[in-house]
Amino acid sequence: MSRSLIRITAAAAVALAALGGFAAAQDRSRPARATACHLTQSLVAHGQGSPDDLAWDGHTLLVSDIAKGTVGVVARGHVTTLVAHIREPEGIVAGPGRSLIVAEQLTNRVLEIQLATGRRTTLAKLPLPRGSSGVDGINADGPAAVFVPDSARGRLYVLHLRSRALTLVARGMNRPVAAVHWRGAVAVADEYAAAVWRLGRTRTRLARLPLPDDLALVGSHLIAVSLAGRVYEVAPHLRLLTSAFFPPGGGDPQGLVADGPDAILVADESRNAIYRLSGLTGCL
Repeated sequence: MSRSLIRITAAAAVALAALGGFAAAQDRSRPARATACHLTQSLVAHGQGSPDDLAWDGHTLLVSDIAKGTVGVVARGHVTTLVAHIREPEGIVAGPGRSLIVAEQLTNRVLEIQLATGRRTTLAKLPLPRGSSGVDGINADGPAAVFVPDSARGRLYVLHLRSRALTLVARGMNRPVAAVHWRGAVAVADEYAAAVWRLGRTRTRLARLPLPDDLALVGSHLIAVSLAGRVYEVAPHLRLLTSAFFPPGGGDPQGLVADGPDAILVADESRNAIYRLSGLTGCL
C-alpha cells in the first residue's frame, strides 16, 4: 500500500473499521498454537525513510522506498541507493540480465530499468481512475513474466517481459495488491476485500484477513503480512504467527519476503526499518 496506516484512504479505513473485532477474535481462537510459536525479531537495517517492498536479486536484498523514490541495496545494516527518481516505487522484481522491474504507483506503470546504463523502458501502463492509487506489489511469474495487480480496477494480469503483452488472469476483485503461485493455482492478496483468494478454475477464498498487503512462500506455506500489524500463515493452515512486533498504531508492515526455510523479512514503513522474523519451523 502507498501510505502508512495513519494516512490510509477512506476505503481502507472503512475496511479496517469493519474488521475491528475480527483480528482480535482470531488471535483468541488459537491460543495453543500461539503459545508454541516463538518468533525471534532482529533488526536487519534502517531504511531510507519509508521502506516498502522487498525482493531478492540472487543473494542481494533490495528494498523500495515509496516516499524517497528509490530502490536500494540492503547490506551491513544500511540501505544504499541503487536507482533513484522513481515516482512512488512499490513492487520490485529482479529482471533479466542486469535489470530491475519496478511498479511505479503514482503513474500506474511498470518499468524496466537497466542497471548498467540507467535506461528505462515502460513495459506497461494501466488506466488509473481519478482518485485511485495505482499498481502495488509485483511478483515474478517464472523467469520471463511478472504478476501485475491492476490494483485500481480490481484485476490481475501477467506481464510478459519480452513481448510486453498483458494477459488477464482475473477480474472482479476489490484492490488486489500481490500475487504468487501456490499449489498449482495463484494466490492473490485483495487488500480492501480483506481476502486472500485462490485463483484456479474458479475463485475461492483462502482466508479472511484485515488488509493483507503482501505474500511470500516459505516452503509450501503461504505467508501474508497485514497492514493491521500482523503476520499470518494463510495456507495450508490459517493461523496468526505474530502480532507482537507490529501492533496497530505502532508499525506499518508492508513488504514481505522469505529468507530461507525458517525466516521472513518484513519492511516496516513507519518505523523505517527492515526486520527478520526467525523461528518459523516451530510455528508452521
